[in-house]
Amino acid sequence: MTTPIPADMLLFFIIRMDLPMIATLLDESETYAGMDHDSFLRFLEEGFERHRAIGDNTILALQGKFGPENQAGYSFMGNKSLRPFELVLVADEQKMIVDMNTDPSFVFDENSFVIRK
Repeated sequence: MTTPIPADMLLFFIIRMDLPMIATLLDESETYAGMDHDSFLRFLEEGFERHRAIGDNTILALQGKFGPENQAGYSFMGNKSLRPFELVLVADEQKMIVDMNTDPSFVFDENSFVIRK
């Protein structure tokens, strides 16, 4: 991914699981999370379908850290299932998404959310 994407827009559309709007933000010639454009959109679509099937109607975007250097980023989980969505976004100081990956070492910040039982 070489062209940054506005973080607020991408996060909003992922939270809403709005694949058509996400597609408008992506460049067909770019790769995202190590996947070509079409494969990345299929990855998102399949993930959204999995979350809807288990009762989620939105995806929560939460801050956390990942990797050996504890890099800051955002990842996602279902609003009802609390199951993770395997996507990590990294934003720069200008609040532009500059990297996407599927790093399984992502850990949500403890203070990002409270689970009520």
